[in-house]
Amino acid sequence: MPLKRASNTKLSIAFAASVLVAVWAGVAWRLWFTERVTFEGQLRQGSLRCDDECHFDFVVEAYGGTRVRVETCIMPDTLRDWPGHPVHTMIAGNWEGERRLKASALFVKNDGWNGSKPSGGRPTSCFVPPEHR
Repeated sequence: MPLKRASNTKLSIAFAASVLVAVWAGVAWRLWFTERVTFEGQLRQGSLRCDDECHFDFVVEAYGGTRVRVETCIMPDTLRDWPGHPVHTMIAGNWEGERRLKASALFVKNDGWNGSKPSGGRPTSCFVPPEHR
């Protein structure tokens, strides 16, 4: 019976080691073999531009001012651009050139936006309250 326990223990150790190697390989691939970067910074006021509801870009005060291009129809409600309301962003994506990043993930935090939802005319992603235009 003791021989069987030793065999099961060896199998368990071998399985655990193979799982660790697989996880390490995935992390290594993500960190070293892709050009994906993650950083955070404050939105430069007046830099939010919208082509339509699914394509917009802005400048983040990181690395001397980085233009971030986002191509998604799902935009954070807290991404607003008007004076006196700082917006902090965390972005993950791939470099497209010097100080240009194409975002694949975007997280936004501001100091509390309590305005009403925008109505027609402008893309909702670029809504600025009338009192700040």
